[in-house]
Amino acid sequence: MARFAKKRSGFRRVFTAGGSKHTHAVYVSTKRQPSKRKYIASLAVLGLLAYGGVSLLGDSDALITDLSTSPIKIISSDNFGAIDFSADFPAEGAAPTDPIALLDLIPVGPVQVSVDKGDTFYNIARRNGLSANQIGNILNDKNAERMLKRVREGDTFEFLISPLGDIEQIRFQPSVEQRLEIAVLQDGSIDVDYTKIELERRVLYASAKLADGSIYTSAKQAGLSSRVVSNMARVFRYDIDFTSDIAAGDEFAVVYEGYFDDKGSLVRSGDILAAEYVNRGKTYDAYLYESSNAVEYYSGSGRRLKKSFMRNPVDSVRITSRFNPGRKHPVLHKIRAHKGVDYGAPRGTPIYATASGKISFKGRQRGYGNVVKISHANGYVTLYAHMHKFGKINVGDVVRQGKLIGYVGSTGLATGPHLHYETIKNGKHIDPLKLTSLGNDKLSGNSLNRFKSGTSDYRRLLAKAKSEPAKIASN
Repeated sequence: MARFAKKRSGFRRVFTAGGSKHTHAVYVSTKRQPSKRKYIASLAVLGLLAYGGVSLLGDSDALITDLSTSPIKIISSDNFGAIDFSADFPAEGAAPTDPIALLDLIPVGPVQVSVDKGDTFYNIARRNGLSANQIGNILNDKNAERMLKRVREGDTFEFLISPLGDIEQIRFQPSVEQRLEIAVLQDGSIDVDYTKIELERRVLYASAKLADGSIYTSAKQAGLSSRVVSNMARVFRYDIDFTSDIAAGDEFAVVYEGYFDDKGSLVRSGDILAAEYVNRGKTYDAYLYESSNAVEYYSGSGRRLKKSFMRNPVDSVRITSRFNPGRKHPVLHKIRAHKGVDYGAPRGTPIYATASGKISFKGRQRGYGNVVKISHANGYVTLYAHMHKFGKINVGDVVRQGKLIGYVGSTGLATGPHLHYETIKNGKHIDPLKLTSLGNDKLSGNSLNRFKSGTSDYRRLLAKAKSEPAKIASN
């Protein structure tokens, strides 16, 4: 096996795990140091002699007479001199351990190596024993070069290590759709294998009832991911506020896309194809349909769900403070009108524009901290405050509804991370939760007939979802 070693004061670097900030190195002396295999093999033979009760002199009463308190056990592959003398002696009549099998007691790869901020594949590979020439050979492969030239903080490399500490393989999978495997051959040469994973689309369905008012808990019990729940919340966001409207006893059923990898594992959920939500006794439904103009969601009766304003700008799970002209300020401790709604959410939670419009302000604004204002049609303005940081927007940009404009934070006068959201109509503040959603197109005539025909399969699957356990409907 090829060894990628660097001599240093009589020692050889065998393997290093970790990035530039957290490095662990194993060094093996190159001065009359017996090989690890020979050393472990010696222990294996000695172990056999001990377990068999055989003395070197062929006499059961000779040098080794009582091993019941000192059987040999390897406890660490990082310290080959460590012997455990406290383990229990094997039961009488137990089969002797195969000495060759003892060679496999050293745990070998995989070892996970995370990418630190500012790190590169070249630096990681060099730290872990590959030569510059070997790295060059890897990057000569166009797929490897494309995948490795921009590794990101948090990416993970998997190193497979031989019992002697040599790198045998490096695996890298930055996404569910591509995988890179780099083999280091015995002569030190490199073999690069790139796999583009074709995901298989399947239609899935499930249903659940909210026992305690938590949609995420109920969804998890039904086998649904949080992403499916978030997507469903976006589908119904014009009619249901999932931060304040949902309640125990609500029910829902959903038909959605699932994507599976080459190992048959569900790796990603896709679009919601159809959904039904019963909120406090009132039923809402939605079907994804491609009309002559766009792909949008419609109710079962053919009413377009999208309206001028979304109900809320974050996928939050709680409202911490409502619109209240007579509220006592939690920081200033005096009566000060609360002109909007506060959504409690972790720092970094995405914030979306609730309606299409133009960015009229982006910057710092006294107690509001980092603020974005958007001017909309018909005299409406929305304000988003206490942002941790802004999205990729600038003053004057025209943004569409649902555009990412920033991230939840606690800048300005704030007791913790949250979004303060205001709506203003012709200069007057109004309660965002009572804002009338404008615009509501409805299909009719032949368009309605085509819609009902085109969504008939989804209607059937929704009915099955409500009567059967979660399952795969089709490929």
